[in-house]
Amino acid sequence: MDILKRNLFFIICGVVASAGIVLAAVGVRSMTEVRTRMNDAGGLLRQLGMAKRPPTVNMQAINDENDRVAAVKVSYQEVIDWAHQVNRREPLVPGVFPEPRGQKKEDYRDAYVAEIDRLLNLLKAGEPPTDRDIFDMKEKIRNEGPRRGDPFAEKDKSDEEEKPANKSGLITVEEARTSAPARAALVKAQEIYCYANLDSLHVIDTVRKADISTPPGRFWDAQRTLWVQQDVIEALARINEEAADKLKEQDVEPWVGLLPVKDVISIRVSNYVFEDSEGSPPAQPGSTGPANPPGTKYESLTDYYSEPDGLYDVLQFTVKLVVDARQIPIVLKEICGDRFYTPLRVAYRVVPANLGMTDKIYGEDPAVTLVMDFEAYYFADIYRRLMPKVILEELGAERPEDEKEPED
Repeated sequence: MDILKRNLFFIICGVVASAGIVLAAVGVRSMTEVRTRMNDAGGLLRQLGMAKRPPTVNMQAINDENDRVAAVKVSYQEVIDWAHQVNRREPLVPGVFPEPRGQKKEDYRDAYVAEIDRLLNLLKAGEPPTDRDIFDMKEKIRNEGPRRGDPFAEKDKSDEEEKPANKSGLITVEEARTSAPARAALVKAQEIYCYANLDSLHVIDTVRKADISTPPGRFWDAQRTLWVQQDVIEALARINEEAADKLKEQDVEPWVGLLPVKDVISIRVSNYVFEDSEGSPPAQPGSTGPANPPGTKYESLTDYYSEPDGLYDVLQFTVKLVVDARQIPIVLKEICGDRFYTPLRVAYRVVPANLGMTDKIYGEDPAVTLVMDFEAYYFADIYRRLMPKVILEELGAERPEDEKEPED
């Protein structure tokens, strides 16, 4: 007992220490659990707090995006308006389409003939000498008589054999003066800017000679081919006029031999191109005849064609020219201009030298026969309003709803 009393203090301290150790161990474990529960509670509290407050939003970014979308819509509409303006063409005679009738047909015929003549005059075009021109030149040469010192005044076979040959084979000035075909050709060439005639253009002959019985579809054929030709001829005339103005500034009289576009051999326009259109092989520049467009999407870089519910109708056209070889890029640029024309193919071949200076004379600059295929697009919502019913049926399309069929 005395021992307990004497050591009571130490015993109490030991018990307290043991209890502290136990409590410490339990406390450590409990604090980890408490901390976890507190973290969980804190996370839940934060979530509840966020639910009560509206989310943080960058209203400036949203406003900027709305402004951008609005600006894009405005720009898009501006592009569409510009495209319609560029693509729009007016019929030759107001009020003729969609269904040409009665006197309107004859009015269109007269305007069509006048427009074809205008295009040829715009080119300052002409033709090589005819047989009659050559005959008249023979008479003129005969009436002029031999000139003093003319080596051909008393020409005989022995003189011709003794005369040294022209190494180049080109006719001499004196030979040209006394050769009726050459002289007539030179006179004609110096009166014009390029060679072209009615056969150079795609003329719908039934419209050129139309009367009130001519089918409406033929008038539309005349109009759609005319729109293309107006663009092409105006471009070619512009090229030659600019070159002629530069020559005049140098006191040089322009004529076909000095100008870039020397001969408009042909302009031909296809029918509308459909998915299953059967075309013709691409025209070659070596032939002397007109060049026809392929008229099929398989010759197209774009694979575009006319569809009943499509955005535009597609046709192709081919231009065959004789030009100064150095001017090919300029010709392409001017024809395409700001129109919806896509070049599909360009082929050319050198024009042989015309040493006898007869028929068509192209001058001394390197000339090539150039064949160019193009694709043309016409917005459906503009042109289908104008199309006769028979053409709409051909396209499998319908007139826009706000356009009523004219009453018979």
